[in-house]
Amino acid sequence: ETAGDTGQEITTDGGSGTTS
Repeated sequence: ETAGDTGQEITTDGGSGTTS
């Protein structure tokens, strides 16, 4: 998954929560 400019995200779908 990708997030915005925060570099991370809160995931509820099993994503890693980090940007690649």
